[in-house]
Amino acid sequence: MISNSQKEIIKQKILKKFSDVYSSGGIDNLKKHQKKDYSLVTEIDLFVSSLVKYELSEMIKNDGFNFYCEEDHSELKFPALILDPIDGTKGLSKGLSECSFSLAIMKSSKISEGWGWIFNPFTGFDLCSDDPFFVILVETWYGIEKSAGTAYYLGLLKDKTGESAEALKYYKESITLENDKYKKAKILLKIANRFKKVGRKVSARTYALRALSNQPSLGRAYLLIASLYADSANDCGENQFNKRAVYWLAAQTASKAGKVDASLKKIASKAVKSYNGRAPTKTDIFTEGNEGSVIKIDCWIKSSVKVPKL
Repeated sequence: MISNSQKEIIKQKILKKFSDVYSSGGIDNLKKHQKKDYSLVTEIDLFVSSLVKYELSEMIKNDGFNFYCEEDHSELKFPALILDPIDGTKGLSKGLSECSFSLAIMKSSKISEGWGWIFNPFTGFDLCSDDPFFVILVETWYGIEKSAGTAYYLGLLKDKTGESAEALKYYKESITLENDKYKKAKILLKIANRFKKVGRKVSARTYALRALSNQPSLGRAYLLIASLYADSANDCGENQFNKRAVYWLAAQTASKAGKVDASLKKIASKAVKSYNGRAPTKTDIFTEGNEGSVIKIDCWIKSSVKVPKL
């Protein structure tokens, strides 16, 4: 997320600050004070915060990133640079080496779009979330302590490296381990989207419906199913009229999204309008003479739709 040269500049300046502090009298000379919440902040915390803000100023000015450090308590807005100058300040103030510089760069609230970096100035340990060793580290952690969150995160990491089969395996494991229905629904919908991307429409719908069974207000699941139907219109039906009738089913499904989730009303309305615009017209219905009849959709969809009355 940031260049190697930027990382190296930040690292070297942090190391120099540590060297200056410890060469001028050791830990006893480290300037520190208590914050309002009685937690400690040191001159190194303040130095690192100013350093990172300066070195990444172009991201703040040109790319619209908001900068947050440990001392900030304002509402988090994305995209964001989130810094803990020294994670382990209390230990640092006692001369202990169990501390690290921690930086997260988040384009949005989605973990999959984020990047992280930790660096220990004492030991030199340096690890970024895009480092292959990071995946090994998380896999080891998961082997020691399995949890829905860790399994889901491993799925995200495997997705990033293009290991789709492995990603799906971990997503499924996270569903089994997750007890929170809302979180489970979000994972199920993610799997549904993955199946859609690879053309497995039946599986995509199955997982979208499972998501809805856990979270009935998850309108995006209805939009996904509607898009699956619309994408299959040319493959379902014996004639052109019946094929285009699939768009009515897509529109009916999309409309449910706006009903269960008010925030999706505009998107759902736009989708409904688009699908109805591709369905048979009143002229087509008059020509066929089948108003009010039921059309069976026998392909993978295995459903039916009623022809509107004129």
